[in-house]
Amino acid sequence: MTEEKLFLETLNDLRAKMNGSEYDLIKACGLLRLLLIDGGNLLDIVNRKHKQKISFTINDKTPPDNYLFAFWSDISYINEGGKQVNIHGLLSSRVLTFVDMNFTVLDIIKTGSHFQGGIHSGIPESANDKVLSALDDKVFKEQYFGLKSIKAICSVVLSGLKPLEDLISGHTLIG
Repeated sequence: MTEEKLFLETLNDLRAKMNGSEYDLIKACGLLRLLLIDGGNLLDIVNRKHKQKISFTINDKTPPDNYLFAFWSDISYINEGGKQVNIHGLLSSRVLTFVDMNFTVLDIIKTGSHFQGGIHSGIPESANDKVLSALDDKVFKEQYFGLKSIKAICSVVLSGLKPLEDLISGHTLIG
């Protein structure tokens, strides 16, 4: 399978998983990691040939620092145009504050990938990882802020990568 076909299939899989079960959303973290984070991530590999400017539109409202209990921001909810960010801006965007801890898009993806079963399943070691892993099950119960964040992240990533996806689809047999 070519890297371009892998890229397209990964986007299709991500699209299917973002509207699925809790399991699907956790597995989506592994796909997001493959696309955006891993050394030699799939986006960088594929875009070397196409040299597209990649940007993501996110909500420009971020959770406040040191919020009394918890505050969640849906980065995919765009009001008044939102703001354009590159990949580093997306990954460093804060989406959740819990007491005195702030969590970014990168934190959500890594926790889902490394501890909750997106790629690996294990015991979190850092305080932030422990808190983020436990928030949905033990603190927020049915509100699922972490899972809602994953769905919002998927939406933002798919929208931001759509121009590259369309370009590649015109050059490959799938799409």
